[in-house]
Amino acid sequence: MIPAYSAAKAGIIALTRSIAVHCQEQGYKIRVNAIAPGAHDTPMTRQALGELPEGEAGLDQIQAMGQGIPEDVANLVLFLASEESRQITGTHVVIDNGETMR
Repeated sequence: MIPAYSAAKAGIIALTRSIAVHCQEQGYKIRVNAIAPGAHDTPMTRQALGELPEGEAGLDQIQAMGQGIPEDVANLVLFLASEESRQITGTHVVIDNGETMR
């Protein structure tokens, strides 16, 4: 599952960049960014975490680091949609409380 997830994530990042370049070249005033959320407290995440056996890779890290809440992602979307982010395009923003940097 990890190789497929990694390949899909890399594809999203490349697609985001390509679409951003295309929009700029065409003169479209469209900014294109991707958001890569980590563990956030949602019903789906609660169910998935409840099904993991103790000691599962990543479970300890999530428990130690804590999870975000959906409003954290919503606030990022709001920022990216605002004029305050007018110079941000063609990138991906990771919002995971530092999970992926460990």
